[in-house]
This record gives sequence, structure tokens and C-alpha cells, in this order.
Amino acid sequence: MRNRILCGAQKLFQEKGLGKITMEDIANFIGKGKSTLYYYFKSKEDIFSAVLDMEINEIIIEAIRQMSQCSTFLEKLETFGRVKYDMTRKRKTLYATMERFTAPEEMQQYYLIKSNVHLKYVQQEKIALLPVFLEAISQNIIKKLDDEALDTTILVFLCSLRGLNREVYLHGRSEDAIRLIRVQCEIFYRGIS
Repeated sequence: MRNRILCGAQKLFQEKGLGKITMEDIANFIGKGKSTLYYYFKSKEDIFSAVLDMEINEIIIEAIRQMSQCSTFLEKLETFGRVKYDMTRKRKTLYATMERFTAPEEMQQYYLIKSNVHLKYVQQEKIALLPVFLEAISQNIIKKLDDEALDTTILVFLCSLRGLNREVYLHGRSEDAIRLIRVQCEIFYRGIS
């Protein structure tokens, strides 16, 4: 039932944004009463946060799945970058719709939810990449790093991907993204090997 609520809410949020949707709208959309929603969630904001979490989990799972099929460290970095780009690009529609239909007085709450979800997302990305980096260290593919340096290195990699994705989204062409991700990963790899 929880997944049914989230999938229904996701469709409604994509169509109308956070501000235009009520708990009653979501309940009607999935053919249940509001009490069913309140059994699982306190508010529509909780549902929205859970929808974002669900989408992030899908990205992480897909990145791990595809990285597991790669044989080299560099291929794994490039694959992670490509999956992140592809999946994020597909989800831009949700965010664009949310921002377009969210009333000004609700924007602060929307950005707070989005910010909290972003922090969780970065942590999940780090967890997904940690075994890839540890394996590369154990095979002497990249230099040995202490825990703090390793965490910082992974964060820098994620930030560089995020910046590249943003730049392509705002000013570039999507066909440039894969080439730029490859170049960015090669430069990063050379810097830590």
C-alpha cells in the first residue's frame, strides 16, 4: 500500500506540483480514504519526501547494478557518472513541475524538504562508491587514503559530477554529457592514481 501511495503521489506531483495537491487528492487518485494515507504518512510533505527518497533509491540501485558489470575502476566511475546523469535528467521534469506549481509561501518548505533529501542522497552515493574506491585501493590502482581523505575524495568526485550535470543541463547539449563525464572521470582518476 505504501508503494501504491508513493507511485500515485509521484504522478500527481509531476502533473500539478506540491502546492496544488492535497491528501484527499492523493487518496482519491489511488482509490482509498485519507485515513489510509495517514496510517503511513503524517502529511503530503512526508509523502513528497518519501517520493524523492524512492527516486533516489532507484538511481543508487541502478548505478550499483551497472557498476557491478564493469571490470575497471575507471569504467565504474564513468558508469556511475552516466547513470547519475541519465536518471537525474529524467527526474528534472518532476522538479521543474514542482517549482512551477508551488506557491511562493510553500517554496521555503519545498526547498527544505529537497535539501534534506539531497543530504541523504549524497550519503547514499558515498556508500555506493565506497566499495569501488576500497577495491581500487586494495589493488593498488589508486593511492592509499585514510578514512577522512577517502570520504573527501568521494565527495569531490560527486560534487564534480553534480557541477558537470548542472552545466550541461543549463548551458550545454545533452549529447555532450557522456563525453564530458568520460573526460571528467579520466582527469579525476589520473589525479588520485
